[in-house]
Amino acid sequence: MLRTEYDNVLAALRHLCDTGDAGGAIGLAVNLTWYWQMLGRHPEAAYWLGEAVAVPAQRPSVEHDIAEGVLLLNTIATQGSLVDDSIEERRALTDRLLSYPELPGFGGALTAVGLACLEEIEASPSISRRLVDGPEMIAAARERALRSATPEMAMLLDAREAGLQMRLGDLDRARELIESAEAELSEQPPFAFDGGQALVGAVRGALCLELGDGPGAQETLGRAYAAAVDSKDMPIVATVAVTVAGLAALYGQNHDLAVILGAAARLRGAHDHTDPQVRTLTSRGRAALGDERFAEAYETGWQLDAPAALPRTDPARLRRAALPAADTVNHLI
Repeated sequence: MLRTEYDNVLAALRHLCDTGDAGGAIGLAVNLTWYWQMLGRHPEAAYWLGEAVAVPAQRPSVEHDIAEGVLLLNTIATQGSLVDDSIEERRALTDRLLSYPELPGFGGALTAVGLACLEEIEASPSISRRLVDGPEMIAAARERALRSATPEMAMLLDAREAGLQMRLGDLDRARELIESAEAELSEQPPFAFDGGQALVGAVRGALCLELGDGPGAQETLGRAYAAAVDSKDMPIVATVAVTVAGLAALYGQNHDLAVILGAAARLRGAHDHTDPQVRTLTSRGRAALGDERFAEAYETGWQLDAPAALPRTDPARLRRAALPAADTVNHLI
């Protein structure tokens, strides 16, 4: 199914790189960004985007600049920091990208929001929509999903776009996309894709948090966490864990927020300072705890080994901790 097709696509990408087809390699690599981002496969993304960008191109293009942007974001996610000598290069790339009237496709959306975050500013809805909204982004994603004839792809695209729409403040559209992803998921054979259950559940949980629905987030994330554990895919568990950290924030459990973010990084295998949700929660935790206490709590989670980090991200722990202070939780919700 999805993983088998993925191996075939990588073989095609290798062929394009080896034969010097820069346009084909860039196009295919950029089209894969949604998959890498959804599953947290930053090292794979950095490697293959690097291979594609290295193929000599005859002329500059928006697709090549998008590929460079996504490569930069995934390299930072893999290394855990932004090296000083890349700052000027990043700013030049950001300026080039902002000069285009629109950045098409999911790669364009990811690059616009991600680079804006690296500039330590919020990607305002008006700027983000100018860059990534419109028919090309949605149509391109839908076309790729239909061409592949893989229901999992359509489901993951809906879930990923729902996250983007939440980022842009369109909660109604996000809800529609989540419901679409859940409907697609219900048509799959039982246990065919535990990771899909987890990823869609994480996005549903994030929507509950945006709406201030603590009980809904608790229930949804409990199911998503169980499915993620069953998938045995640690980057997927890490994705759910980041949203669990958001639940800790809603409950006012800021020390837990920081520890869970650190544990999520351990499960992912790397820090991810480019993810908008991670950045928002980090800022919230630092504001509540102070930089030193937040760093200590985060480091506590990061130093756990995977078997210990896994139960530390279980949302049920937050429910147990929150029960004695139910009045406070209700006030926060």
